[in-house]
Amino acid sequence: MLSFDEMLQRGDWKSLPHCPGRYILAGGLSALTMAELLGCELTVREYRTPNAPDNVLICELRDGGIISFVKDRQRYIHTLCNAEGFDRKLRQLGIRPLLPETVLLF
Repeated sequence: MLSFDEMLQRGDWKSLPHCPGRYILAGGLSALTMAELLGCELTVREYRTPNAPDNVLICELRDGGIISFVKDRQRYIHTLCNAEGFDRKLRQLGIRPLLPETVLLF
């Protein structure tokens, strides 16, 4: 399983202001899919929640995870979180603890 630190080193991640432990992929809106971002097979879960206007893709990593928001026309906002940031954001979204809704294997 990939770790938070491995993903942090793989990409150009920028710290999110006022969100300790959370980073956004530089450039904001991205055409990269979760599979392309991860570069390997991991379990990705898709959620619909009233706490977010977009569908949310979740991939757990060792020591954190990736939360991606699906925008129009298959574009994404990818965020990388350490363990604390991941847990906090999932709770804000109302999808913690992780329970599978739709499981996508990439």
